[in-house]
Amino acid sequence: VPQLLVPLVAERAPAARRGRHLGVVVAGLFAGVVAARVLGGLAGQAYGWRAVFLGAAGLTALIGLATAVLLPAETRPRTKTDPLAALKGIARVPRVLAASAELRSACLRQAGMYGAWSALWTALALLLTGPGYGMSTGAAGLFGLFGLTATAVGPLAGGLVDRFGVARVVGFAYVLAAVSVPLFWLGGSWIWALCAAAVLLHAGLMAGQVANQTRALTATASPATANTAYIVAAFIGGAAASALAAPAFGHWGWSGVCAVAACWLALGWLGAAGRPGRVTRVARTARAARTR
Repeated sequence: VPQLLVPLVAERAPAARRGRHLGVVVAGLFAGVVAARVLGGLAGQAYGWRAVFLGAAGLTALIGLATAVLLPAETRPRTKTDPLAALKGIARVPRVLAASAELRSACLRQAGMYGAWSALWTALALLLTGPGYGMSTGAAGLFGLFGLTATAVGPLAGGLVDRFGVARVVGFAYVLAAVSVPLFWLGGSWIWALCAAAVLLHAGLMAGQVANQTRALTATASPATANTAYIVAAFIGGAAASALAAPAFGHWGWSGVCAVAACWLALGWLGAAGRPGRVTRVARTARAARTR
């Protein structure tokens, strides 16, 4: 559902304020993710894991009803729906990626950023509940509140994208994330470093998400297909880094996890650091249409 709403917002927002509008939506999405981790940890400790899933099911149903009521009505005339439209859209993803260097850059940059975040956040519970800190699962879940404070960066990043462009905001996001990694490493021994690193990493992730997704949605004439490619790339990066984080923690401890995060950031940045290539006719048409 979130990835249906994001292209909708990008399509309907005024071109001069598209980044700001996307920033608000992305901030809401990440606030939900982080808040759910906090509440899930507390509920799981108090009532057991089954209560967490039952509560999630109830909230999902409630949000679904609210979405149906609050979303604006579709004003475009309805056309006959192709039952294979979704599959055809997925089949177009490789072609859309091949045609847009900017979309490929957005995918790689966010895969690196999201992978670093996933690696650190997956293993963080192991660190906090381990012998070094000895926290309960509920207390470890409360640590997510530090990340929740960084969701305010979303609308700010959207405004900066509108004013200064995507490239500068993505660069700033990577600087924040890069600074957070050595702080996370220090956090293996000092809690203050973990707190500061959590805020910086979430701020970098939020700014990068807003900027990269804005680039992805405006890079081609097929924003929904481009968004599919972008989200799949981000989650592949996150899943792969998370899969490496657990064995890294088992073999090398918290330092190994920080090394995985640093490598993912480097891969995301350097992998998209080549020449942007020519802007295709499709991309030019899409930009022209979105600025009218």
